[in-house]
Amino acid sequence: MRAVAPEDLSGMSDNEIFDSMRSGTIDSDHYKHCLNILQLRYMQRTSQSTKRLVLATWGLVIATLFLLMGAVLPWIRSLLTTK
Repeated sequence: MRAVAPEDLSGMSDNEIFDSMRSGTIDSDHYKHCLNILQLRYMQRTSQSTKRLVLATWGLVIATLFLLMGAVLPWIRSLLTTK
């Protein structure tokens, strides 16, 4: 059995890869390669979405801290300075 390099699917959209998968049998190397490419693309998208969500969450945390510093600290100071 001779090893054959897998087809380059980087220029194909997800729909084109999915259509290409349906043209062969489930046990074929082409089908498995297409499945792996789609799974990798899904993981990349999920990872990028997670990074964006983490950045947005940190932005909200920082904004909340600034609000607390602006609203709560003057109130605490007024409690400490009143006699």
